Amino acid sequence: MKYRWQETISHRDHNADRDLTDPHEGLSPILLQLIRQEASSQRRVIEVGCGSGRLTFAIAPLFQEIIALDWSESALAEAQIATARHGMANVRFQLADAEQADYQAMAGGPIHLVVAHLCMSNAIIAQAARLDSETILAFAAFHTDQWRETGIISRFAYSKAAMEETLDSAGFYPCYLGLEKEIFHFPSPDVAAAYVERTSLQTKWRSSPRWSGFLKYVQEGGHSLTVRARVVVKARRQ
Repeated sequence: MKYRWQETISHRDHNADRDLTDPHEGLSPILLQLIRQEASSQRRVIEVGCGSGRLTFAIAPLFQEIIALDWSESALAEAQIATARHGMANVRFQLADAEQADYQAMAGGPIHLVVAHLCMSNAIIAQAARLDSETILAFAAFHTDQWRETGIISRFAYSKAAMEETLDSAGFYPCYLGLEKEIFHFPSPDVAAAYVERTSLQTKWRSSPRWSGFLKYVQEGGHSLTVRARVVVKARRQ
């Protein structure tokens, strides 16, 4: 590796009464800390892949304006309702493809920070690189170990080496590189399969080869699951 990575890796036994949701969906505390370091009422932020607004609402009080982009009309509608309910007048939602949108034109002014939570690609990083040289990039993206027991690697997932290469190619120098992993260990393959069936994962996986891949894994005796594997990045232009 070219750069130093901070690794936080947790192995723990699954608790059937407590672990009822998919931990990968929660916001990264480290990402939030990295974003808070840039907090200012004079700064404008672009958020890509905002979805229904989990990260948006967490950081909106910290900045002058949040321009939140997503390609899903239904997700943006949900986020707009929540914004109105919470009275967050400094949030502006925009229906857009984050890989092709002109961030500068949408913002209408200087952009200090581009952020994302589990929505990242080489094209998005390249878009951020077209902004002012002072613009900072901060995001969490899937690592290639996310749900590795299914045998399927997301095309949006990064290894550490691939992330370093992508940042270098786009002209970004990392201020922080982190790997966060959480692995559940189940008492038996049957309990592992039951966990997936009880959470939202089964619904997500049935439309892809992940479900059959995981069933094959447990049928062969596997009884763990990498429920969270992320790279967390904060980078500046070189």
